[in-house]
Amino acid sequence: MTKENNDQKMLDVIFSDLPPKELSNDPNRKILALELEKRKICADEFCRIIPNAKPDFIGNFYSRGNPYVLISRGIFEMFIEKDGNNFSGTIEDCLGTATVKGEILPNKVTFTKNYIEEKSIGGLKGYIKYEGNLIQNTRGKNYEGEWVSSDGKTKGYFDLDEAIF
Repeated sequence: MTKENNDQKMLDVIFSDLPPKELSNDPNRKILALELEKRKICADEFCRIIPNAKPDFIGNFYSRGNPYVLISRGIFEMFIEKDGNNFSGTIEDCLGTATVKGEILPNKVTFTKNYIEEKSIGGLKGYIKYEGNLIQNTRGKNYEGEWVSSDGKTKGYFDLDEAIF
């Protein structure tokens, strides 16, 4: 079997999990799918999305009612710029890249995540609202809370830890 046939088989496996609209011949979508597959491997192997990056926070999101989702697939890394209590930036996870805006108070964090369509495959459409409470503050800030999709139909919980490098 040639290298090209092996590459095509790998692509066929990756694309078999994608929704039909993602199966276009757009080479940029195929490159994105390969990048997201690499992120899944990093999440499974290293509990990180972008191993050499230095995010401000590392978290996990979990879906309610779906025990079959690998925990590592919910790992996300948050890169933010702070302005007082407010912040904005990006979230990187196995579904792609999202914008994030929120607020960190002494005992609470709230933020809204929106997947960027051109940089994501399979993320929820619309915003996702996260609200959590501080649970520990001995070695960085650690939060736990809940998230809900903009239509209210998809919910779950999350944890978020200040990244200490």
